[in-house]
Amino acid sequence: MNDATGTPRIVVGMNDSQGARWALAWAIGEARLRRMPLFVVHALDIAARTGRRAGSRGPSTMAEAGALLAAIVDEVADGPPEGIETRAGVSLGAPGPVLVRTARENDLLVIGRGSRAFHTSGVARHCQRHARATVVSVARPCTADLAGPGAGQGHRFWDVLLGWSRSALG
Repeated sequence: MNDATGTPRIVVGMNDSQGARWALAWAIGEARLRRMPLFVVHALDIAARTGRRAGSRGPSTMAEAGALLAAIVDEVADGPPEGIETRAGVSLGAPGPVLVRTARENDLLVIGRGSRAFHTSGVARHCQRHARATVVSVARPCTADLAGPGAGQGHRFWDVLLGWSRSALG
């Protein structure tokens, strides 16, 4: 997951949550603005999945995780983001350690934040304490922000965000 070229990247942690989708949309816009490659990572924690209840969410195999990752990128960006070198990968292990291991010192590590204002997930806390990279925790916009340009016109907020990042670069 961690190439040795040393080129700064934007590494975004993904799972099947709204917070992760907002983080991905933000990371795509930031990759465009900074002209940096984007690396989308999903951590598959098999140990945590073995005790899961029937009907619980989340992939249980590498193939399922890869399909989920592709589906989320397609949902948020309508396919591979245009004009950005994009890679995606699934790594075995707990999300926090996988993200810390993947993000290098000169990378930007982007993670989504849940809807509770002052709640920091164990993954976010682990990344903030142990990552050598700069960590950005992206919060879901408040409801008032969703009434911005494009709202009510059948657009998802991240469509508006991604459209802005495309137009900002000409």
